[in-house]
Amino acid sequence: MKITPTQIVTEKIVAELRQKQLVAQESAKELGEKLSVGNLSAEDWRLIAELALAKAGKSQNGKTD
Repeated sequence: MKITPTQIVTEKIVAELRQKQLVAQESAKELGEKLSVGNLSAEDWRLIAELALAKAGKSQNGKTD
């Protein structure tokens, strides 16, 4: 199966978000699938951000704020 330019860009975006810990590993696959077909809504991005912030708060404090 040939990898499309869209898939290449999607993989790079998801990898960068993972590296910066802005998306959880368990969410990365679904995010990549939605991103590659253009099915991410504003609500999806908001949820991604909220989950990342919650995780960051938990890792900094050892508990959720």
